[in-house]
Amino acid sequence: MSVKTKTAENPYSRDDENYWKWEENVKTQAATAVEKKKAYDIAIVARDEQYRVDVARRTAENALKPHCLKCGSILYGDGECMNSLCESRKTDEPKTKTAKTRGRTRGRRDKKESRLSRLGPYAPVLRAILRDPTVSLAAKGFAAVLFDRLNLGPWNIDLHIDASSPQLFEVTSASKSNLKRLAKELQEPGHLEMENLNRGGVRYRFTSPPVDSKGSTRG
Repeated sequence: MSVKTKTAENPYSRDDENYWKWEENVKTQAATAVEKKKAYDIAIVARDEQYRVDVARRTAENALKPHCLKCGSILYGDGECMNSLCESRKTDEPKTKTAKTRGRTRGRRDKKESRLSRLGPYAPVLRAILRDPTVSLAAKGFAAVLFDRLNLGPWNIDLHIDASSPQLFEVTSASKSNLKRLAKELQEPGHLEMENLNRGGVRYRFTSPPVDSKGSTRG
């Protein structure tokens, strides 16, 4: 790389002895600038080379150190991973919970584990049906049997229940005519809709009015 030096015009005439001294001085300064630039370039190359050597040395040293099996970070001291995002720290480190944190955790646990779970499996039944005095006890029991067959999967958008007479007979021991009578009893006040399926059986769909905070229906 060439070095550009700014030279001024020689103020002396060629007959003057200072003319040649001035020219010699300019050449000396230019040569000095070139030497300085070469020395600077050599120093930069040496620094970069030393940096690459240091990186290679540190990489080799780190490769010999124990690493965390979860995140791959280097283990220090007694073999503890210092990476705060590592899964081993999330599961192994005991965390002191404040009262507020304990409250949130307890609330989430209560939502997941219903108080009724200790009684065993259970099925929901609409209060509008249970508290309707026009519906007989047998029809309310039939509604509970239907709700027991309700599939709450995300695909069941309208919450329908498909059941055939033999399937209902297995759990109720009721005849087909009695099952039809109980279904009609729920259908008349508007609690139940029915649709015959081509492949056999009936599709039931409960359409009860909403229930207020006191448990009574609003119609």
